Amino acid sequence: MLGGISRILTQFTVMVWAHSKRAWRMRYNLVNWAIIDALWLLIFVFAGLAFTPPGDYVEVVPVLFFSVVMWSLMSTPVWSIGNWIKFYVAIGLMDEVEASSASHTLFLATRAIPSLAISLLSSLGVGIMLYSSTGVNIFSVRSPPLLALSLLILALMSTLYALGLAFIGLKLKVPAPSLDVMNLAMFFIGGVAVDVETLIWPLRLVAVLTPYSHPAEIMRYAVAGDRPYLGFQGELLASLLFLALLTLFVVVTRYVAYRDYRTMGPRGVGLT
Repeated sequence: MLGGISRILTQFTVMVWAHSKRAWRMRYNLVNWAIIDALWLLIFVFAGLAFTPPGDYVEVVPVLFFSVVMWSLMSTPVWSIGNWIKFYVAIGLMDEVEASSASHTLFLATRAIPSLAISLLSSLGVGIMLYSSTGVNIFSVRSPPLLALSLLILALMSTLYALGLAFIGLKLKVPAPSLDVMNLAMFFIGGVAVDVETLIWPLRLVAVLTPYSHPAEIMRYAVAGDRPYLGFQGELLASLLFLALLTLFVVVTRYVAYRDYRTMGPRGVGLT
């Protein structure tokens, strides 16, 4: 068992290094991506501030900022993994990973790490601009460890969701970002942009039944001390449950996509 864990950790380290090295080679493109990402985030932030009285900035601005950071963490893996998986198969990387007995899923998942790091850097730039325009210290939060936990949980959820969409995209021969119709809806009516308690009753049920609302509730608790809708322990248990369900979603979609590839080769996933 220890040997298996050691092997997985070695694969993880090598894969993160490989993706990071490729990201460094494309650093100018990534700088452009970070700037564009920051500008899009600023649109959301200042749109929210337009409806906020200046006297409420101290309470509202940190929660608004980290909600937008969560949106960035939700959307980035879908693009970084979903747009790349077809390239991964077409150039033969899938065969190389298969021949080395490494994990396809881990190789794809670790691609999200450099991408998420770029998103966090662009979010930091947004935070600096937000501080300069409002004077509110967005990093003055009640519980930094819980904030880090909520962001980690959401990053894991979004990576699993992106992997599942990528595998479905291979099966349906449709790019994964074109299948992503849920993220924006979950952000606005799924308890991420606003807390679950303020939603009308039908939408509260929708929010409780969607994964991202639970780390978002933990985030608001960590930043402003707002009581989570299900209580902290309830939100944490719900987050772990949805992580398990999303993992099952990835296992099933991966099996279907790779079954076709192993049976018919690239033609099985629409590449010839």
